[in-house]
Amino acid sequence: MAASRSTTDYDFRFRAPFDINGDARNVWLGNGDNAFTITGSAVSISAGLGNDRIVVGDSVDQVQLGEGNNQLEVGAASRDGVVRVKVLGGGQGDDRVVIHGDLDSASLGNGQNDVEVAGSLASLSTGSGDDRVQVGGNLASASLGDGRNDVAVTGHLASLSTGNGDDVVVVQGNLASASLGFGQNRVQVDGHLASLSTGNGDDLVVVKGDLDSASLGFGTNDVTVGGDLASISTGHDNDTVRVAGDLDSASLGAGTNFLRVGGDLHSVSTGWQQDKIIVFGDLNSASVGDGRNCVEVGGDLGSYSGGSGIDSLNVRGDAGSISFGFGDNVLLVGGDVGSVCFGNDNDRAVIDGSVHSINMGYGNNSLAVGQNMGNLCTGDGTDLVSVALNVNDVVLGGGNDLMFIGGSANALNLGSGNDQLQVNGSVRSLETADGDDLVLLGRNAGVVHLAQGDDQITLGGFDNGTLVNGSLGHDSLSLVGTAADYRVDALAPDTWRITDAAGRQMTAYSIEEVHFTPALGSIALDLSFINDVRNFPCFTGLNPPPVP
Repeated sequence: MAASRSTTDYDFRFRAPFDINGDARNVWLGNGDNAFTITGSAVSISAGLGNDRIVVGDSVDQVQLGEGNNQLEVGAASRDGVVRVKVLGGGQGDDRVVIHGDLDSASLGNGQNDVEVAGSLASLSTGSGDDRVQVGGNLASASLGDGRNDVAVTGHLASLSTGNGDDVVVVQGNLASASLGFGQNRVQVDGHLASLSTGNGDDLVVVKGDLDSASLGFGTNDVTVGGDLASISTGHDNDTVRVAGDLDSASLGAGTNFLRVGGDLHSVSTGWQQDKIIVFGDLNSASVGDGRNCVEVGGDLGSYSGGSGIDSLNVRGDAGSISFGFGDNVLLVGGDVGSVCFGNDNDRAVIDGSVHSINMGYGNNSLAVGQNMGNLCTGDGTDLVSVALNVNDVVLGGGNDLMFIGGSANALNLGSGNDQLQVNGSVRSLETADGDDLVLLGRNAGVVHLAQGDDQITLGGFDNGTLVNGSLGHDSLSLVGTAADYRVDALAPDTWRITDAAGRQMTAYSIEEVHFTPALGSIALDLSFINDVRNFPCFTGLNPPPVP
């Protein structure tokens, strides 16, 4: 019921209090350890210093507890079940407050305070100390000081702030805003959480619904979100973030971080050390710092940027732009790729679809492309390249490179070194540099220029008006077929005009030997790295769990 309409005041400041059977207007208690009961309601009750025990049977507008270890219970004997306390104040001390209804505003001082509100609580503030707060309804605003605070809200919680200390917050409804200080904080929200910030410390956060924004300080933080997460940022140390739905933005500090997203991830950035990121949907943008990072994407990837260190990237769909730093990096893509850039060191890449452009950098690199490849360049080092279909433009640096092309090629430059090349289709332009090269071409469709070195070239055929130039060195040309299939005319020393059975002519300059062979032959390629990449130890996050 409403607070008392009684006009009777009781002043116990200078005498011992007695219990009141009924209502009162104003009640004053003096200093000391008072025990006071009023069976009805009151407008205001004020207590002085001391350890007081106050029981109010019905509602009271205002209660002021003085310093001391006080106990207050309001509304246990309400006649209509409607209980309300408008204002509650307390001084320093360990206060225990039980309200069998609603509480508008409560301000308690330093101490280990224990507050139970059966209904809703509009506003609560406490000082330093280990506070315990239980609200059966909704809690609009709570500000708790330093200490090990324990907050449980059956309904919704609009705003919560705490000081330093290990806090535990459990909200069965929604939580709009929470700001927790330094410490090992524990937060559980059964509904949605709009905004969360914590200080340094090892925080554990579980949100069964959606989480809009989370900012966690330094420490080993663990966050689980059952719905979607809009934004999260963490400080240094080892963080674990699990999101069942979509994640818009994640910024993880330096440390050994783990991020798992059941839906799509728009953007993620991490600091240095070791990061593991698993995205079952699409990943729009990822930027990982230096260290040993592993990223897996079940859908498509927009862009990826890695720092120095050993990075491994597994994309089951298509990928737009991929850039790795220095390190022995591993790439596996199930679809097509726009562009890839590797730094120096020994990189391995398997692309099941096509790739528009790729720069392998310096080092002993291995590349397998399941369909077409646009442009490729490599630095010095021994590179192994296998492309199932067609290639546009290739520039290989120094080193003893091996390259297989199952289709045709537009322009190839093998660079220096003892290179081996096999192209089953046609080649419009081929140039080699220093070194003893082995070249197997299905068809010469333009110009082949062999630079310095003792080169061997085998041709399955040629277009009319094409050219082979052996340049410096002792070079040999082998034609697939028998001598009866060709006419070879010597135009000058080491210069030949070769005509096939269809009348097509090719000119060969600086070729010391011409032979005939029954088949094009093949170069020896060790493609075991493909299985190594597919079975890379960290590429297990997207695998389904084992069947029991």
